[in-house]
Amino acid sequence: MKRIIIFTFLSLIMSFQSVAQNGSKLFMRVQYSVTALEDFGKKQTDDWMYLDLGNNESVYYSYFNHIRDSTVQSQKKMGYSAFEIMENLKGTKRGSKDIFLFSSNNKTLNHYSIITADYYMVAEPVEQIKWITASETTTILNFKCFKATANFRGREWTVWFTQDIPVTSGPWKLNGLPGLVLRASDSEKHYTFECMAIGKIDKTLQMSDYSKYSSISKKEYDMLLYKFKTNPLSVLENKGVTIGAAKDANGRVIDVKQKMKTQYNPIER
Repeated sequence: MKRIIIFTFLSLIMSFQSVAQNGSKLFMRVQYSVTALEDFGKKQTDDWMYLDLGNNESVYYSYFNHIRDSTVQSQKKMGYSAFEIMENLKGTKRGSKDIFLFSSNNKTLNHYSIITADYYMVAEPVEQIKWITASETTTILNFKCFKATANFRGREWTVWFTQDIPVTSGPWKLNGLPGLVLRASDSEKHYTFECMAIGKIDKTLQMSDYSKYSSISKKEYDMLLYKFKTNPLSVLENKGVTIGAAKDANGRVIDVKQKMKTQYNPIER
């Protein structure tokens, strides 16, 4: 099985070489199971993330959020009202709204995100992580994997990568190793990534999908995100959204502002 996947990977690079020079063709999909403890006051959340790889670009995004967005767009075209769409989405799992687009040509990372109803894009250079590789090995999905560690964005990371798939990519921003990262976690196990599957795709990267995002600096974005995560009600009120009083089952008034505050635990700190 491993030899088949390796052969397919190499043949895909060759077959898409001429098209991939345009930076638009994606040929391999890596699926990760992700757990995140973003709020100390709540349980860990789980998501399925896709890493779609091309010759010059890769894009990392949530499968669950992709399904929700596709459903919304499809039902809008069919004439469903906003209320009907919301009703039809009940029970559909939510996923991360963050999208990370890497370009190996100019070594940039574009982070697309949504805070409240505003669309933002943060462009930053791809950071060269100072990985320390070890002699330890393990097997993941029948691939021999090597261990590497690094201090990156305020966390101590341990990853396992395979040189059998010679790409320098991985989940989130964990890249720069001589092989695909199949497993990763920080030292506190607040954030974990586990590869579930690897397969072939034939997909064109549509940059027009990202035209609605407004560019801001990383400092501005981090400040906006922190404000929203720690006190979302204040952010909504500043945008003119009115939150009415709420009561519990016994008729007692709930302090909604206090209840909505979070003990934010960002992946970057």
